[in-house]
Amino acid sequence: MRTIATLLLLSSALTFGQGASGEPFLSYRWHGGLSPYNEIAIGIESNGHAHVRSERLRSKPHEYDTELTKEELEALRTMVRSTDFFSQPEKDSEFATDVGETELTISQDSRTRKLTFGYRPALDPLCWFLRKLHTQAEAFRSLAEKDIYEVLTALAPNYASPKVLQPQRLKQPLMTYLIAETSNQKIQWALEALATLTTPEEFAGFIARQNFLEHGVLPDYGNFPETHRLALCPLYLAFLKEKYPHLSQFEKQADWRAEGMVRALGDLRYRPAIPFFMKWFDGNKNPGAGFGLAPLAQMESAGIPPLAAQLDNPSETLQQSAIELLTIASKDSPQRGLPNVVSKWEYSEMTKLFTRTVLPKLEQLAANDSSATTRKKAAAAIEEIKKEIDKAAQGEAPTKN
Repeated sequence: MRTIATLLLLSSALTFGQGASGEPFLSYRWHGGLSPYNEIAIGIESNGHAHVRSERLRSKPHEYDTELTKEELEALRTMVRSTDFFSQPEKDSEFATDVGETELTISQDSRTRKLTFGYRPALDPLCWFLRKLHTQAEAFRSLAEKDIYEVLTALAPNYASPKVLQPQRLKQPLMTYLIAETSNQKIQWALEALATLTTPEEFAGFIARQNFLEHGVLPDYGNFPETHRLALCPLYLAFLKEKYPHLSQFEKQADWRAEGMVRALGDLRYRPAIPFFMKWFDGNKNPGAGFGLAPLAQMESAGIPPLAAQLDNPSETLQQSAIELLTIASKDSPQRGLPNVVSKWEYSEMTKLFTRTVLPKLEQLAANDSSATTRKKAAAAIEEIKKEIDKAAQGEAPTKN
């Protein structure tokens, strides 16, 4: 399977879009300078066919073909006009000795000109366009060589590296690569790259179709766009429901994948998971807020009513767990000073629930409950929640958990 995947990648890189030849439109050659390349050459025909040839130091030359769309070709022609290519002076007014030498030949509007230069800022738009083509060729080379991190940096906007011209050309080859790859680290990088090329639904569907979660691959949701991270939540919830229907099973197993999913559902405040976590809550045997129940304190105003209802539960353990989770939830104010806090409006809705429902119940527990421990915890929670509400109203940072 790996051999077939590699052949598909090479085929995409070398033969994609080859068609009838056109008239020469642009020829680009760069060499010299401080660079890992001996030479980079690009040829573009009038019909949009582009050929890239690059030679790294101490490596064999790599060749790549692609087709420019009509819009990309027109953008390139517009750059030729806007940069006044045919009116550029023959010699550079400034020359940086470490930039190498560029030879650029263009045929347009019945004119042909070859210009040789080193540093020419006026031609930067043209050169940037061509460098994106070269980056794309190198991304395909890296993918064929399984150097997936280089592909990631050429696609993801949060990496300070040159980007490809036609990112969608890499989507299917990346999927092919992922199906064959077995290294978890490389799969993580490839999925992060794929997230830049797919819709959230397509991304989640691909992960589900390949059964990555069952094979021990937990996508590092923190590196994906929030839309893609949210699209993964139904997968996580389905996995937890199937594998760990009861909290005791989750606590005994120490499954790092399941722990990551629980953390993700809480961090993303995925409200459809509230009934599932409340089912776990019902089976809780410890009078506290364990890791498996922590997401209930992160569900904003939607998480408060089901927890408040547990303050009336005859179980002392569940009462005390609810008290602790509600106290934690009160600290999730906009003034928290950390990422992923609730909005001011959302916290105002939470404040209404705390004031109208939670605090009155806690006051009854503090005054009348038969358990001294519950009375003590309820009294402490009243003080803490009121303090957090007052601080949020005054714009102060809440105290740490």
